Amino acid sequence: VIIFCLLNKLKWITAILGAYVWGPLSELSYSAYMIHYFVIIYYYGSLLQTLYISIPDLIFTSLAVSFISFAFAIPFAFLIEIPSRNLMELVLFTMKNIKTEDESLE
Repeated sequence: VIIFCLLNKLKWITAILGAYVWGPLSELSYSAYMIHYFVIIYYYGSLLQTLYISIPDLIFTSLAVSFISFAFAIPFAFLIEIPSRNLMELVLFTMKNIKTEDESLE
């Protein structure tokens, strides 16, 4: 699929995969990815008895960890990830503009 999209053979797939709606969802899922490890560590660290693994327990634990991770990912993305990215872009693009202005003066 990636090769066909790069060669512009499947334009409708390229349009779907390049849609604007995936941007915020990707930021949220990345934040959840960053947080889920700590949620898992907290969950298994707070167990008071021996864990017996079964399919229903795995399903419940996976869904609970996913839900809690996404619940914490929303404020994490808005309060930490997006402001730090904006600050980094501000610093990097300001430095690029300064270098470009210095080169044009010469």
